[in-house]
Amino acid sequence: MAQFQNMIITRAGLDMIAQSQAGGTLIFTKGKLGDGQIGDQSIPDLTDLINAKMSVELSSVTAKTEGHVEVRFIVDNTDLDVGFFVREVGIFAKVNDEGVEKLYGYANAGNYTNYLADKTVPIDSIITKIDLVVGNASNVSFTTDKSLVYVTLEDMENALNTHDAGADAHEPAFDAHNAADDAHKDFTGATAEAAGKRGMVPAPAAGDQNKALFGDKSYKSVVQSINGIMPDENNNIILGKMLKRNAGYAYGDIAYSDNLPSWAYLYCVQAGTTAASEPSFSSVNTMGQYITDGTVKWIVDDVRDGKAAGDISYRAFLKSGYVKANGATVNRADYPRLVKLADTYNLWSDNPATEPYFFGVGDGSTTMVLPDCRNRVIQGGDNLNVLTAGLPNITGKWRSKACDGGYYAEGCVYGIGEPSGGSRANEAPGFEHLGIDASLSSSIYGNSNTVQPPALQLIPQIKF
Repeated sequence: MAQFQNMIITRAGLDMIAQSQAGGTLIFTKGKLGDGQIGDQSIPDLTDLINAKMSVELSSVTAKTEGHVEVRFIVDNTDLDVGFFVREVGIFAKVNDEGVEKLYGYANAGNYTNYLADKTVPIDSIITKIDLVVGNASNVSFTTDKSLVYVTLEDMENALNTHDAGADAHEPAFDAHNAADDAHKDFTGATAEAAGKRGMVPAPAAGDQNKALFGDKSYKSVVQSINGIMPDENNNIILGKMLKRNAGYAYGDIAYSDNLPSWAYLYCVQAGTTAASEPSFSSVNTMGQYITDGTVKWIVDDVRDGKAAGDISYRAFLKSGYVKANGATVNRADYPRLVKLADTYNLWSDNPATEPYFFGVGDGSTTMVLPDCRNRVIQGGDNLNVLTAGLPNITGKWRSKACDGGYYAEGCVYGIGEPSGGSRANEAPGFEHLGIDASLSSSIYGNSNTVQPPALQLIPQIKF
């Protein structure tokens, strides 16, 4: 290309700078090349090239130093029918989209020109850069036909560097790559004899979120059973919810739920299967309450209590989940765990009055009699037994006729000899008086003046 000196801003260009500083948008629209001689014409007054030969599309307008932009366009002769000496160049612009396009800047190379051949002599495209003054214009843009834009190596490197620096620059490509079934090789599972090979971990199936990845490349439940309940057909045990059991629950099974109070769990007292959804626990506030879940009957138990059904405690108050052990006749349906306990350990009694710790059979079907622990104390032993109240027997003998030379007394009976002496003797030539002393029969007599020791009465109660 010709050797152009600095481009001179026309009066129309200066006017556009002023308008852009006032808030308008300065829009560069195109470039022109021509072969006109400047002669004595005033460049600032020009409104077009002196002898324009071709128009060129702008490829970019880039801000440079303050108040300057670099305008770039590409020159080729693909559509040039007649060659010419490239002597003059002009840049056109307008203010705002509705503005009138005018000559913004002009430069003339004079005799320092080059010849641009017609299209019959193809040439390499020439990238031309022109520095333009825009003053304090805050809004500068340009118009171009994108299909005519050429990219330089510098542009390409800058664009690639900017692209690679972006955090999500390659995310779509990675997503597409990772979504392909054959993109990665799965790892080889381990065996007892051979180590596996590393690779991509196989994706877990829906519902496997609580399972662990095993060495054989499968996801399995780590917990094999809870309270005897095995995982379901999908190898799942749902923790924190009612445990579902296809085969049904048995007496004594335990279940938990997030909706129960923190201190409570469920104890199965009636076998069966569970409903599709959990029962309502909104009214649960004490243990010993009953909850129905399908055909299963549960009793709310206390994980803090540490007592089993049938355990007897003595307290100053009746605790929830307990019933007084006072020999009352009750409905069996209200105390299924106690019925089961009595059946299991044969704790039934036909005469609870004489066996107050046992459960009375009641009417044999709908009622039962609770143990009666009132006015009794607990004594250790090898087996369950009921001890009746009583004291040791007191016995003694006295013979009034001479036997082997004298009178004779034994046991709690004793004789007193000579009236004046008053000494006690069991054998003497003769007794003046007879006496009775229980301590002669057992040393426990005489140690206390009552058969009722000081005591504190508490309420005997049995957990149900």
